[in-house]
Amino acid sequence: MEKISPYSLKEEIFNSIIHGVGIIISIAALITMVFFSSRYG
Repeated sequence: MEKISPYSLKEEIFNSIIHGVGIIISIAALITMVFFSSRYG
């Protein structure tokens, strides 16, 4: 059975890029929060 995606190739690429950017921002925010919580208690 062949699965057909309802999204175009451009939409799939854009979605992947946006998710990658979100992951990078999340990791940076986590590092910042851990730093400030360890420094200021």
